[in-house]
Amino acid sequence: MTIKSRLHWVLLVFSLLSAAGWFFARDDEKICQLFNQAEWDEMKEARDELWSLRKDKPQPGYLYSEPVAWGSLGDYTHGRLVDAWLTDRRMVMLDLNGIKLAEVLKWPKGKKFYLCYSIESGAVLREADGTREIFVRGIEKGHPAEKYLEAIDDDCTRLYTNYTEEATMVWKREVDRAVLDILSMRALPGRMRADCVALAKLRRDYCDAQARLGADSILGVGRGTGTGPRAGDYVARVYHDAYLQLAVLYEEYRNLETDPPIDSGR
Repeated sequence: MTIKSRLHWVLLVFSLLSAAGWFFARDDEKICQLFNQAEWDEMKEARDELWSLRKDKPQPGYLYSEPVAWGSLGDYTHGRLVDAWLTDRRMVMLDLNGIKLAEVLKWPKGKKFYLCYSIESGAVLREADGTREIFVRGIEKGHPAEKYLEAIDDDCTRLYTNYTEEATMVWKREVDRAVLDILSMRALPGRMRADCVALAKLRRDYCDAQARLGADSILGVGRGTGTGPRAGDYVARVYHDAYLQLAVLYEEYRNLETDPPIDSGR
């Protein structure tokens, strides 16, 4: 075998090993998922009943929506991630993801949007005409999922138990989304990426164990018809707290994203 042929074999083997590493890394990331789509689908009847009791009905295709208006653009030095103010003085972190910064800079104050939430897309800023969705990666004064979950208007124990089960699934989905959002950052160093994947597995095991311990303890020593809902509320809060911790990390990690948005005009 010639030196050139050996070199070709070495390059081929290296390529295959690299591809295998990428493949197993993707599987590795899938292992840490908390949200179970089949369980969410099984809850459809209970979710539909809860949806019917919510005070305000959302835009079609969303679990929650509220009309908002554009205020002004804030910090836009972190690549595709920019800060913006709404006219109600809430600040949102937006993922432009292909939208030209030059266009955003021209948006007039008062431009109409809907702040929406769905289990598939998460929080989005949807243009009033429905043409585009902009992913919301962070928001001050309440995540849309929180507003969705708080919008129920009923004190029935059975319904509140269904509510806590739904809340648990929502926050599990947001934990998964936050982990994948962090891993999608192109500038995230390899060591941080590996730590994030490893910690996701530990977080899943911890949250599951803490939720189980808390629920079993409350059900074991609690009294009255509210014991079940209190146990369910404890479980939901475990995953909600995990999401909040990841949201803080994402806010810090975005400092790694320093390239201007694609086609920004700058």
